Amino acid sequence: MNSDVYLFSVVVALIGMTTVFVGLTLLSLMMRLLRRVFPDEGPAVGGPGPSPLKISIRPTPHDTRWVVAAVAVFLSEEARRSDRTAAGWRPSAGETYDPWVALPRV
Repeated sequence: MNSDVYLFSVVVALIGMTTVFVGLTLLSLMMRLLRRVFPDEGPAVGGPGPSPLKISIRPTPHDTRWVVAAVAVFLSEEARRSDRTAAGWRPSAGETYDPWVALPRV
């Protein structure tokens, strides 16, 4: 192994990694500076934003509505899958050659 080529490769890798990390550090510092100069003031258009909903959902031990919802989602997904087919991708022996289905035989 040529030691000059190896040394050059190591130096180039170190310079590249240093450049990336210095750039990321400068970007992070710039973002912190911009955040201090322009603090977050909430939504800019239309005044104050909508207040978050303050609802607490506490399921009871006998609450089984989630089971009904899960079954409904499962059945709807299964129904959608039954319409799907791969018939268009099945290769068939025929007179025409389709390059997407088989490789040319030379």
